[in-house]
Amino acid sequence: MRAPPFLLFVVILSAAAGDRVGGSVGITSDYRFDGLSQSNSEPAVQGELHFRSNPDGRSTWFTGIWASTVQLGDEQPRSVQLQAFLGRGWAFDSDWQGKLSVAHYVHPWNALLRRYNYDEFAAEIGFRDAAALTVTYSPNTDLYSRRRFAENKASIAYELSGRVPIGRAFSAFAGAGYRDLQRLFQTGYWYGSLGVGYDGARLHASFMRVQTDHTAQRLFYGDGARPTWIGTLLWTY
Repeated sequence: MRAPPFLLFVVILSAAAGDRVGGSVGITSDYRFDGLSQSNSEPAVQGELHFRSNPDGRSTWFTGIWASTVQLGDEQPRSVQLQAFLGRGWAFDSDWQGKLSVAHYVHPWNALLRRYNYDEFAAEIGFRDAAALTVTYSPNTDLYSRRRFAENKASIAYELSGRVPIGRAFSAFAGAGYRDLQRLFQTGYWYGSLGVGYDGARLHASFMRVQTDHTAQRLFYGDGARPTWIGTLLWTY
């Protein structure tokens, strides 16, 4: 559920094919980050390109770039968010995997959105393709809320996600997370998702319900923090 929504998903799918270079293009009905809309509850076009150093080994370096259209409010123009990322993944055995990564998010074609550029560090541990626990830290988060604009503050998020096959190409998935915004607004909020996905050879689709708690809905403006249904189509290469 974190941004980019399909980064880990795409890396896992590509790893099965053993390709060093891969990527994806797709569209989602609402680009959500930790339960909050980054596209003003409107559709967003997204794309990603990555390189992995040792796709068939027990450890691999990976790097790449990810992009999405964004709109952070009714009065803001639509623009593009870019993310450059670098990380390393390990397969400890046939069941357990881990990943450490660093990313930098920028909005290069919108001067007003450049205040929202930030860095992110993530650690993840996963069991097979069935469950994953992710902890993400940002030292310089900027957020605008009903209370105030908080600039260059630390934030942290914890997320647990799971996936269960329900057919040859279909699966059910769920996730729950908590975003700690104590440094920004002296509070935090819960978010979660529940949905179904289709994983073809190249085409992937999902339909899910994204939920946020009352704290998030009171803290942020508009429909961007309200629960919603999201559909996504993704083509990998």
